[in-house]
Order: sequence, then structure tokens, then C-alpha cells
Amino acid sequence: MRLSSKIELFIIISIGLIFTSCTVSGPFQPQTSHGKIIGDQLVIGNYFLLSSNDTLEGNIVGIGASLVIDKNALLKGDISLLGGTLDVYGTIEGTINTFAGISHIYKNAIIKGDINQYFNKALVDNGAQISGEINTFTFPRFPAQPFNKFINFLTQVLQPQKWIGLQLALVIIYSTFSVIASLSMKRRLSNMVTAVQKQPVVSWIFGILGAMIFPLAGLILILTFCFAPVGILLIIIGVLLTCLGWIVMGSLTGKVLQYWFHTKWPEELQAFMGSMLFGLTTSMLNWLPCIGWTITFCLGITGLGGLFLSRFGAPVAIKEITKPVPESPSRNLTNIK
Repeated sequence: MRLSSKIELFIIISIGLIFTSCTVSGPFQPQTSHGKIIGDQLVIGNYFLLSSNDTLEGNIVGIGASLVIDKNALLKGDISLLGGTLDVYGTIEGTINTFAGISHIYKNAIIKGDINQYFNKALVDNGAQISGEINTFTFPRFPAQPFNKFINFLTQVLQPQKWIGLQLALVIIYSTFSVIASLSMKRRLSNMVTAVQKQPVVSWIFGILGAMIFPLAGLILILTFCFAPVGILLIIIGVLLTCLGWIVMGSLTGKVLQYWFHTKWPEELQAFMGSMLFGLTTSMLNWLPCIGWTITFCLGITGLGGLFLSRFGAPVAIKEITKPVPESPSRNLTNIK
């Protein structure tokens, strides 16, 4: 039996979104300097080598990267490293800033600036020349090594050649949880979707407030140390509510698709199809520079606002209003007598 034109169009659009949102590029190649380089360098989950006798006039920013300043190499700038490793054999005419990374200053290396290390302690060999100060900032029992491994793992997973599998897996997981929510809290989920559908602007405002209050309150409680467990719990609750807001938006998308196709789907299928399309669309939007993640964020928090606006999907109690029944004329005449 031939599919209708709208269903065929929907399938074509979905396939296009899959391949567009999961564009694959080649793997990161190790970066090696050649001669004199002018300009800042951003290294994410990669290996960067400033070769011997080469000069770099600019700063180096690394995230989960392995940075090596070779012997007789000259860096006229600063190094900022989040996670990853740093090995210095040459000369750095600037400041080194490391956060939870692993840094090693070898013999005969020259550092003409400060070394600021956060949740990290640099290994400095005898014979290394450091003109500035070594400043160490840390908290007791901070898991620096696990955090460093997590950053390295995250940068490896987010490489373009692995992004397609990650996005498809996230969309499938998201759609599966949408179906589970539709089965377990059908009435409440329907009330949340209705709240967003009727008052999208108010839902967006409530979502902005919720997205600000939960992390800020949790961070303040964590910094007090005494209420750190409460702050962590509050942040976890905020994350779970945000995920539920995304499920609301997926269900709303399925409801719109059902109306567009002029058909009646089971609510579970409606939630699954809507979440698939919503997840793929937001994945595609994330590739847009600057504004992509902003649009995705605004769409997600709109569902969060609908959750608050509907009082977590609580059913609205409807009170029956009974009008007083007027007395019959015969009863009035009896009273008069």
C-alpha cells in the first residue's frame, strides 16, 4: 500500500535531519609546528608539539590536550590547560595556567612568568628556571585525577568522527524515556504539554527562572560546605526536571505531527516520534555558530516552564457551580396566604 505524500515527506525530512545533524569529518590529526607561528592556538583533545628551534607568538589554550614545548622551542605567550598534560623542555615567555591537568617542567626549561595551578601540582625538575611565582589553589579531597580523566574522555568522545554515534544514541535514549514517561504519567504529561501549548511565552519565562534558580542555589549551598550535599541534590533535581522538560517538548512535537498528518496515534507512538524529530532538529541546530545552542536552550527550557506552570502536571480540580433554583409562583402564593 502506498504511503501518503505527507508521510513520505516526513520520512525524507527525518533522514535528512539524521545525516545533517550528524555530519562526520575526519579524525583530529596531531598538530606540529613548522618555523615561526603567529597567532593563538586552540587544541581540543589533541596533541600539539612546538618543535625544537620553532617560535610561537601567541597563546595556547588546551582542553583535554597533550601539549609539548620542545627543547630550544620558544613560546611568546601564555598556556592555559584544562585537563590533559603539559611537558615543557624549552622556553615560555608567559604564564602557565593549569586546571586539574598534569604538568612537568623538565631540566633546562625556562619559564619567565608565573605558574598558576588549580587542583594540580606541577612536577619541576632540578635545573629548571622559573622567574615568576608558583601559585597552587586546591580544595581538600578534590578528585583531581578522576576529573582529569573525565575531561580527556569527554574530548575524545566529542571528536567529529565519534559524534554521529553519540548523537544517535542520545536521541534514541531520549525518545525511549519519552515513551516511558508517556506510559507511567500519561495524565500529568498531557497537562504539561497543554500548559506549554496554551501559554508558550509564560512557559518560557518560568523556564528561564527555573534554569537560573536551581544551579545558583545549588552552587551557593555547595560553597557553604555545611550544606554541600543539599546543594548537590538540588542541582541533580534541576537536571532531572530539565530532562522532563525536554520530554514535554518532544511530546508536544508529536502532538503537532499528529495534527499535521490528520491521524490518531497512540500516545506512546506520539511521544516517540515527536521526541525523535525534536532531538534530531536540536542536534542540527547545535551546529549553527553562536545562535544554535541558544535556540536549543530556549526550546528546552520552555518545556521546563510548562512543568512549573502546570504544577508538575497536577490535574485541575473543577468545582461545579450550581445556580439557585427560583421558587415557583404557587409556593409564593401559599406563603402569602
